[in-house]
Amino acid sequence: MIELIAAFERANQDARGWILDERGLIRRHINVFVDGDRASEATAVAAGARVDVIPAITGG
Repeated sequence: MIELIAAFERANQDARGWILDERGLIRRHINVFVDGDRASEATAVAAGARVDVIPAITGG
């Protein structure tokens, strides 16, 4: 998972640092799903899988 997101951030400079933190881990306020299931850094991503990156929404 981390390799996929890091490659995305490298290819899309505007997204750099938005998903992964300075340690290379998924930021706490970012939710990542693979084929509809919540994912973590250790989640394997198969070829053709759908990956959704969604920021947490908070309000007051």
